Amino acid sequence: MKRLFLTGLNLFIIAWANAQFIPVLLRYDNIETYTWAGAWFSASNSGYYTNASVSPSASAATFGVGSSTSATEQNWYVLPNITGLDPTRSHVFKFRLASYRFTSLNSTRGVDAADYMEVRLSTNGGVSYTPEIRVTGFSNAYWNYNTNATIIKTSNGINSIYSPSAGGDRTLTGDGYSTIELTIPAGITQLAVDLYFRANSAGEEWWIDNIELYKLEPDAILPIELISFGGEQGNNGIQLNWMTSQELNSSHFIVERSVNALDWDSIASINASGNHSGSIYDAVDARPFMGTNYYRLRQYDIDGAFTLSEVIAVYYKLDNVEAYVYQQNSTVYLKNCEVFNRFKLFDASGKIVKEQNLIEGNQFEVNDLSSGLYYLNLISEDAVSTIIKVRIIN
Repeated sequence: MKRLFLTGLNLFIIAWANAQFIPVLLRYDNIETYTWAGAWFSASNSGYYTNASVSPSASAATFGVGSSTSATEQNWYVLPNITGLDPTRSHVFKFRLASYRFTSLNSTRGVDAADYMEVRLSTNGGVSYTPEIRVTGFSNAYWNYNTNATIIKTSNGINSIYSPSAGGDRTLTGDGYSTIELTIPAGITQLAVDLYFRANSAGEEWWIDNIELYKLEPDAILPIELISFGGEQGNNGIQLNWMTSQELNSSHFIVERSVNALDWDSIASINASGNHSGSIYDAVDARPFMGTNYYRLRQYDIDGAFTLSEVIAVYYKLDNVEAYVYQQNSTVYLKNCEVFNRFKLFDASGKIVKEQNLIEGNQFEVNDLSSGLYYLNLISEDAVSTIIKVRIIN
């Protein structure tokens, strides 16, 4: 069985070069679910883990297992050949990439120039593969999925190399590449991809998630014209509503929510009218986050083509209570948090560093934590939650 998750170990960017085209999702491998069943060539230095992910709750990862002299330094994530592609359309291969350090937090860990991942493309049934994109490390660099650094390339048979400009945490520097897009021009009828990786030491890791293949279709086939989309706080959560002026072969809407306008979760599916001159729709987010919630619509037609709406922001406040925190010496105090009964504290990489029931007291010690930015997730009994940025100084 492919997916074995080992415990213990979200910006939809497709920068279409021509706005006349929209993406139609053909195949995907989200690790948890998939229609394109990728798999590791070797299990000795790889697997499927829940430490980090784009779509909940797992990623595929490969990592170094030696001390710069490991005999196991390489691996391939193999995406099998797909046939029957439309030769009149261009296609886009897209996935998410990160380099974490879960296997070792030693200061010298992270990917170096000799550590790299490579996108290798085959259009002849896997007979031969051509490297198109290489991402290398640099002087113990590392980064997570939540970066804005994107590689966008059109396939040309030349291996283009991308690298951070320095070492350390590259999450916020613009060169920790977490979104990779390769456009394959029209003319192909089949496609296979190998993602090739090298890493030779603990703490040198490559993580991948949300692998997708799209076909680019002319936007003349768009089934829905959306003329409004809005939301506001109501008695039962956040009330969302939208209106269309025309629909042709429309299938359904997926309502998606985010707390940072980067990582999205589906919270509702609403059937569309199909063929209609215009319709009004509504949905309720019964468990919004306290603070700002971001929403968008994913609009599908009956053939599987979809478009994304604009993003709207709706502020949610529970019982006129505004939670906040402050630090004195090595203690963090929580105020106006009576509605919450537990919390989780995450570091900048998304790792949980503390978890506690608030019944134990509205404070916690941080003398065991390094100075820096953390994220405090407060959670109530009915799963309403809020996320507060906490800067800890020690």
